[in-house]
Amino acid sequence: MVFLVGITVGHEVFTDLDYADDVSIMAEMLEVIIFALEIMHEESSQLGLEINWNKTKIQAPHSFQGASSIVIGHQVEVVDSFILSRIMY
Repeated sequence: MVFLVGITVGHEVFTDLDYADDVSIMAEMLEVIIFALEIMHEESSQLGLEINWNKTKIQAPHSFQGASSIVIGHQVEVVDSFILSRIMY
């Protein structure tokens, strides 16, 4: 089974939103988001960049609300909404 990062809206697939130093990775399954975060950590560390795990959030449906996930040894909070650049998602 192949899992792809991204969400489908109509005929378009969106994988991420970038703004300044903020990135929003999108997927339809929690497991895929965790995998994408692991890859992002691996790739960014090769460039000397670090993910601020204290500010990292996973937005998921209400069924996961209040949960947390472990990504590369870091606890990441699962939320039902977040604010990115003063815009609520």
